[in-house]
Amino acid sequence: MGLTWVIHAYALAFGGLLLLGGTSAGHYGRTRVLRVGLALFGLASLAGGLAQAPWQLVAARAVQGMGAAALAPAALALLTSAFPSGRERVRAFGVWSATNAAGGALGVLAGGLLTEYAGWRAVMVVNVPIVVVALALAGRVGGGPAPVRGGRPDVLGAGLVTAGVTLLVFGVLRTDRYGWTSPVTLVTLAVAVAVLAGFVVVERTTSGEPLVRPALTGLMFLPFALGVVVGSVLAVRLGYRVAPRTLLVGGGVLTAAGFAWFGLITASAGPPGRRSSRTGVQTDDDHPA
Repeated sequence: MGLTWVIHAYALAFGGLLLLGGTSAGHYGRTRVLRVGLALFGLASLAGGLAQAPWQLVAARAVQGMGAAALAPAALALLTSAFPSGRERVRAFGVWSATNAAGGALGVLAGGLLTEYAGWRAVMVVNVPIVVVALALAGRVGGGPAPVRGGRPDVLGAGLVTAGVTLLVFGVLRTDRYGWTSPVTLVTLAVAVAVLAGFVVVERTTSGEPLVRPALTGLMFLPFALGVVVGSVLAVRLGYRVAPRTLLVGGGVLTAAGFAWFGLITASAGPPGRRSSRTGVQTDDDHPA
């Protein structure tokens, strides 16, 4: 396992389990899920810092992603309940956003300094004291609304979507070794599609609370997902021919253009075929399946 999977293991676990983390916070209590997420993240950071083999580091990064998927929605939900409305709510979310942005920028800088002067293990271990302080502070936070009784989180759906996306990314990343038409790539991608199709079936038939309601048009997210896959492949291919600065600038310009395009969307816009019930046209929500 190479450096690529040290990055992807975290992103895949975090993205695949984020919805499950949000529903779990509602079912089991926000403060409880926040503490569990923090503990997982801290233990995984320590394990990553002590890793003796590449697979151990990749596994630790995956568990970090699991912890982050639990604590992130729980923390945001606690913030929402603590500041339900008014100017204080706007200010709280402003501080939240600013802290996230500053943390991302300072994290890159601090990570570089730690790697340069203390070694890469310090980048993992440094999270441990931060988590300890966060756990101590979490004990002083109110739990917010009572947990929802009845139903159960969609664990099977979360597992299927995470496995499907992982196989999809794994198949695409290995095309530098196995061509697009090789049996290895074709079988991997076929299994990924089958697993993701299983996820769709589970979301439509589950007796519990689905991660994604079938009434929502999931096709709207396909261009973004495909763009990420295509962009990842192109970045690998172009990385050997184009200067990194050119790739960074080009990617930034494309991202800015995409956000600008999003800015043109009006408040009344919605998925194709759906209209507000005020117009007299029926929607999926008016007649659920």
